[in-house]
Amino acid sequence: MNHGRARQNMKNVLCMLLAVLLASLPLMTGVAEVMIDDDDDYDEPIYIIFEDEDDSEDTEEDETDEVLSSYAGVWQAENATIFIDEEDDGIFSVFIFWNIGDTMTDIWEYTCTLDAETGMLAGEGNKIHEVYDEEGETVSSDEVYTDGSVIFMLEEDALIWLDAKENVAKNLRFERGEDEDIFIEADFSDPDIEEQEEEDDENGSED
Repeated sequence: MNHGRARQNMKNVLCMLLAVLLASLPLMTGVAEVMIDDDDDYDEPIYIIFEDEDDSEDTEEDETDEVLSSYAGVWQAENATIFIDEEDDGIFSVFIFWNIGDTMTDIWEYTCTLDAETGMLAGEGNKIHEVYDEEGETVSSDEVYTDGSVIFMLEEDALIWLDAKENVAKNLRFERGEDEDIFIEADFSDPDIEEQEEEDDENGSED
């Protein structure tokens, strides 16, 4: 009788401990699997097996974020400078300025996204050709085309620009700019809107 009562007391204590442990499982990582047999004399130990959660998705997201941040910044080669700015939701704004002497500049504007399979940036955009006078003022700004397509890829520490429209950057390797604060001042504003705003300001001040 004493052995039977001792066994029952042990069983009750173990059940209480298991109840406490199971109640705390939501606070733990993994899944617990417990097997209890009321007729068991507890000659064999009770195993609680934890299975780790699959964190592969988090790892993939971290790797994607790392690739995205690797593209952002300033890249330079010869007379060309590429500015890559990371927007929201993995969208990149890309501006390329290619100086032709002191009075002309070709400008490409692209909107790109990351190809998860290849790790490359791909997008579409347009090209503008600008001409300046001796004082640096814009004389003309002509849209060359609006159906451009592009791919950017990282090769070791260099950025490769694959221009599907003209292949203008063939054999060029863009290195990160020494000064990340470098920025070429470009005027993308509408002169007609600016002129109207100035007139409105003048009329407002007269009133």
